[in-house]
Amino acid sequence: MGIKLKNLDEQVVVITGATSGIGLVTARMAAMRGAKLVLAARNEDALRQLTDEINESGGEAIYVAADVGSEADVQKIADQAIGRFSRFDTWINLRLYRIFNFPDFLARAVENNPFALKTDFQSLPQFAAGIYLQIAVCIFYSPQNRHI
Repeated sequence: MGIKLKNLDEQVVVITGATSGIGLVTARMAAMRGAKLVLAARNEDALRQLTDEINESGGEAIYVAADVGSEADVQKIADQAIGRFSRFDTWINLRLYRIFNFPDFLARAVENNPFALKTDFQSLPQFAAGIYLQIAVCIFYSPQNRHI
C-alpha cells in the first residue's frame, strides 16, 4: 500500500526562497489552492509583504526570516511551522547558486558550510512523513558570459 498524500488545501507547506522567482510563484499558487504556508527567505521585508498579500487575499501564511545554509535557521523554520500549525506536510527547498568558478565554489561550500548544499532532515524528527522537494538552480558564469 502506497503513501496517501493530502490534498494541497489540507497541507501545511514550507517554502524556502519564497520571495522571488520559483519560490514566489509557488507560494502564490499554493495559497490560491488553499495551502497553509510557512514562507522563508533571507529578505524579511519581502517576506512580510508577501505574507500580508496572501493573508489579505484570504490565505493563511506566516514567515520566518532565515538562511537555509544555517542548520539553526532550518530548525527555526520547522519550529515556527509546528508552533503555528502543529505540523508541516511538504517542504519545498529552493536554492539559487551563482557560480563563477565551480571547483572553488564546491570546495568552499563543503569546507566552510556543508549544510548549504543540503537540508538534513535527520535533524528534524518532526518531519516523519510527507513530501520534500529540493530545487536548486545553478547559474554558471564564465569569462565569456559575465554580463549575465
